[in-house]
Amino acid sequence: MKEVICICLEVASGPVPFLGAAFSIFRAIWSLVEQEQISKSQLTVLTECIAHLLVALDREYRERRLKQAETRTPLGNLTQ
Repeated sequence: MKEVICICLEVASGPVPFLGAAFSIFRAIWSLVEQEQISKSQLTVLTECIAHLLVALDREYRERRLKQAETRTPLGNLTQ
């Protein structure tokens, strides 16, 4: 499918005049799709980092290297 998109983008540089508007709209849509893919990738990385942090915190609490009484207030501030 991406092959046909590449071909269409190449044609878009000089389409038949009466299709110019349609190609312009297609380029705009494709640009939005690419931006969405970049955002999705960034959000995936952010989610993975949060997951690593939460797993590490859970492990530290379970192994009693962190104490709830000492960290309760700062962690509570995250939800406010």
